[in-house]
Amino acid sequence: MKKLVLIGSGLAHAEVLRGYALAPPVNAAVTWVEPTSSVVHTDMLPGLIAGHYAHTQCHVDLKRLAGRARIEVCEDRVAAIDTARRRVITRGGREFEYDFVSLDVAAGMPVAEVPGLREFGLLARPAELLMQGWERIIELAREGALAKLTMVGGETAAVEMLLAMQFRLRRELPRERFDACGFSIVTEAARLLASQPETLSIAVERVCAERGVSILRGAPAIALERDSVILGNGARLRSDVTVWASGARPPSWPAASGLATDAQGLLCTDERMRSTADKRIFASGETASSAAQPSPRSGGEALRQGTALFAALTRALAGEVPDAWTPDPSPTTYVGLGGREAFALRGGQVRLAPRWLLWRFKDWTDRRPLRLYRG
Repeated sequence: MKKLVLIGSGLAHAEVLRGYALAPPVNAAVTWVEPTSSVVHTDMLPGLIAGHYAHTQCHVDLKRLAGRARIEVCEDRVAAIDTARRRVITRGGREFEYDFVSLDVAAGMPVAEVPGLREFGLLARPAELLMQGWERIIELAREGALAKLTMVGGETAAVEMLLAMQFRLRRELPRERFDACGFSIVTEAARLLASQPETLSIAVERVCAERGVSILRGAPAIALERDSVILGNGARLRSDVTVWASGARPPSWPAASGLATDAQGLLCTDERMRSTADKRIFASGETASSAAQPSPRSGGEALRQGTALFAALTRALAGEVPDAWTPDPSPTTYVGLGGREAFALRGGQVRLAPRWLLWRFKDWTDRRPLRLYRG
């Protein structure tokens, strides 16, 4: 009997678990290693922050899916992969023999690299801890103890979260108390959404300006103190609460296990989502790096990759060569604007209106995976 070990709870692995729940594996034993059995669909996280969704609407119960598929669950973190002995080793000391391994592990925040981040920052990941901190922020704002909220990070996820937080506080607070709160975004790039077309960046920065969100560009945040953010140019920015959504890093153990990784620590993969160093190891989502096939940036594309990953693993377990995964050359991505409004990008074309209708499309796209998992 072949043995497959799944590591991580990214959306691609959620699709693999759903596939096995619909058709439990035959002549194969599957083990899933992940300390968190219920995960937030990250594309819906800003909507959860803003109050558009209830907690139950955004969560996927992966342990339930694993149970339906008769998959063994190990609630632990992986420490290493011994490729010579074909063993997955957990931090708790357990070892799992494998014929194939699949990695879909979320990136983490650079806590050890930024002085003061652990003590004074609210990390954007994992989502469960962020939401616990966010509820406390709302309480502080109601008590009048919040004068300045700062988001470190200028890409889509960070901007969406800051605008969602501002939207929620506008609804929760009396007018005079909300007006006394300041909101800032700190990014070391020259503009927000630096990886996106400039037209989209300009539109998002215009929204921020209209809503009184200040943007500090061109200087990285290098340290946190109790009531301030220290910038690389020596400036000190007053901040009562600092949310850190910048510099996410993949886990270090794949590289330490001798697997080929790129400069960012992502596992180098081929067109079949297999490690270039070991064809028994698959990787997807935020764990993988492929020059020809970049990692998905949206939930819809991650869902497509998960479907392809399930087919690839099924073929590998059957002793067959997996098919290549062909990503959508022009996937649609959305930028939520706090309220039930959004911008969209598809194939390099930026859509700025109508904002309410683009939100409807975003909402439908984000909800689709959860409808599948709960079916």
